Amino acid sequence: MSYRQAGAAFAGWEYASALDVWGLLDNAFSDIQLIRHDTQEPINYERNCVSTTLCYAQANRWQSLFGDTEGSRYYQTYAFGLYKGDSLRVRMGGSYVNGSALANIYGRTFDQAHNDQLDQSNDLYGTFLVQSTLNTNANQVISVPTPSGLMALCLPFILILTGRKRG
Repeated sequence: MSYRQAGAAFAGWEYASALDVWGLLDNAFSDIQLIRHDTQEPINYERNCVSTTLCYAQANRWQSLFGDTEGSRYYQTYAFGLYKGDSLRVRMGGSYVNGSALANIYGRTFDQAHNDQLDQSNDLYGTFLVQSTLNTNANQVISVPTPSGLMALCLPFILILTGRKRG
């Protein structure tokens, strides 16, 4: 399902704002390191996280919360969500896990444009949506019978049950 299709497919849901997604990504990936481990050059996502690191654990936790999609190899899993950033480009956040060895996490700083996903469906990408309608039942008042009124309703059943025990 493409980004535009997802935004129109679910009644009561709308696109998440960049601030909504950034809050989620910042909380999920709390200690993202934006330096390549091999060359020490700055990058905009954490890559090649080995299985003993916090990064690897966060990538797996993200996938356990939001689900994942199997890649071209059975041990590669993806959990990416699309959203519009502050520049109105379609951006992506989430995690990639390469079996039990390595993982990548893509947080707020990953700003590569994914505008080709506006109308193109891709199984590796979901879309960040938030509920747009309030729960209208939350403010309804429900009348509950008073204990004496409830007792009056239950009394015939109690009398029937006690009468059966005697006989």
